Amino acid sequence: MSITRTRFRRILGVVGFVAIAVASLGCAEPPLLPSITLSRCAEPDYPIDAKCTALEVPENPASPDGRKISLNIVVLPASGRGGDEPVFFLAGGPGQAATDLAAAMANVLPRVNSSHDFVFVDQRGTGKSNPLDCEMSQEGATEPLGTEQRLDILRACLEELDADPRYYTTPIAMDDLDAVRRALAYGRINLIGSSYGTRAALVYMRRHAETVRSVVLDAVAPMSLHLPESMAADSQRAFDLLAKACKEQPECHAAYPDFEKLFAELLESFSTPRRVSATDPFTGQVREITIDRDQIAMWVFGSLYGANFSSLIPLAIESAYGGDWGPFAALLSNNADLGDGLSYGMRLSVICAEDIPFVDKNSNAYSNTFLGHYAVREMVADCAVWPRGDIPDGYHEAVRSDIPTLVLSGELDPVTPPRWGEQAARSLSRSKHVVLAGVGHGVQMVPCGAGLIEDFIKDPNIDELDVECAATSSRPAIFASTVGAVPLAEPSNESDRKAP
Repeated sequence: MSITRTRFRRILGVVGFVAIAVASLGCAEPPLLPSITLSRCAEPDYPIDAKCTALEVPENPASPDGRKISLNIVVLPASGRGGDEPVFFLAGGPGQAATDLAAAMANVLPRVNSSHDFVFVDQRGTGKSNPLDCEMSQEGATEPLGTEQRLDILRACLEELDADPRYYTTPIAMDDLDAVRRALAYGRINLIGSSYGTRAALVYMRRHAETVRSVVLDAVAPMSLHLPESMAADSQRAFDLLAKACKEQPECHAAYPDFEKLFAELLESFSTPRRVSATDPFTGQVREITIDRDQIAMWVFGSLYGANFSSLIPLAIESAYGGDWGPFAALLSNNADLGDGLSYGMRLSVICAEDIPFVDKNSNAYSNTFLGHYAVREMVADCAVWPRGDIPDGYHEAVRSDIPTLVLSGELDPVTPPRWGEQAARSLSRSKHVVLAGVGHGVQMVPCGAGLIEDFIKDPNIDELDVECAATSSRPAIFASTVGAVPLAEPSNESDRKAP
C-alpha cells in the first residue's frame, strides 16, 4: 500500500457531495424506458437471494439518442411478506458504489428487508456504472506526490476515460434513480442516504417529491455545505471533543496529559517532509517513508470518523512524538480502508461542479485548525484540470418538503457534525433530528441508529418515534496503552519530552 499526500481525497468522509439539460430535466414528460429483467446475481459478494439487472440511460440527458451508459442495479427482494414500498439506498463519498452496501444493509436492517425490497443503484461514475476511476497513488511510492505530479496523473486519467465527466453531477444522477424506479415498476419509494448520499436524497426529494414516502438522512450534507470548506473547523471540533473526553477519563489524562500540545509540536516539526520508519501492524514489516505535516493531519482527520479508531489517536500522537510510528501505521490502515473502492473521478465531477466554485478559499475558518487550508488547496488544484458540469439555479437553497424525514447525526462526527443536520431539518416541516451521543460519522451501523431507522420506515410518524436510545450511547474508552484503556506511568521528567 503506497502512502501519498493525496490520501485525503479517499477519506473526505465523511464525508463522502448541466445546464445543457437543466431546462428540460424534471419538466418534460419522462421518456419511455426499456423493460428490464431481474436475474440471479453472478457476483459472489452479494447476498444469495440478490437479483441483478442494468438500465441504459443517456450520458447527456439533452441527447437521448446519443451515447448511452449502463447503470448497475442490485435488488434484494423482501425476505418475508413483501409488497410495501421499496427502500432505495444512496451511498456516500461522493464516489462509493451503492451495490457495495447490499450485504451489510441486509444484515443491519433485517426487519425492514422483511417487508420491503432493497434497491441499490451504482450512481453514474461509480462501481459498475461507467466508473470514473483515477488511481491517484503510485504503487510502492515512499515519497509524497507533488502537485504537478498529481495533476499529470489526473490529465492522463481524463485521456483514458470513456466518458464526459460534465454529466456525472448529482441532479442528473437523481434523474437516473427515478428512471430506475420507473423501469422496475415501483410507485412510491423510501430513501436512505448516508453522508454525500444525504445530498443526493435531498436533490431527489426536490426533483421527484411525488414519488417519495419517507426519507432517512444519516450524517447530513445539506445543500449549503460546500466540500471541503467546512472540514477544517468541523474536524477541529471533533479533535477538541476527543481532548475533552481524555481529560475526563482518569486513565487517559494520566497517560497523555498534554497530547494536544504534543500534536501541535509534531505537526510543526514536519513542516518540511521527513523520512521515518513505520512498522506495518499486520505484517510486522518495517518501511521507510517520507511524510509531512499535512499527511499526519489527514491521518488524524480520517481516524476521527469512527469513535473506536479515534480512541487510538492520543496513543498514536504520543508514540510518534517519541519516534514510534507503529500506532500511526494502524491508523493509516484504517484510513486506507475508508477509501477503498471510491471513484475519485466521480468525486471530482460532483465536487468541482457543486462545491469548489462556491468555496471561500480565504476563509478564517481554516485558521487555528490542525487541517488548515490543505484540503481546500488540494481540491482547488485538482478541479482546475477536471471538466466541470453545470448545476441548476438555486441549487444550494435549502430543500423544503413535508415528506416525513428522519435526520440522524453522530455527536462526534468530524465532517458532517450535528450542526448540519439541524440546518437541514429546519426546512423539512415533518422531520425529527436525532443526535447519537458518543458516535462518529454515520449512525446506521450502531444498534440504536439501525433500530431508529427500522421503526421509522415501518411507521414514518416522527411524533411517535421513540428516540430514547440516542442519549444512552457513549464514546468508547480511550486507549491509554497498546492493550487498552489502562493506566500508564507518567513521564518522570517533562523536559525529556522533545519533538522528534
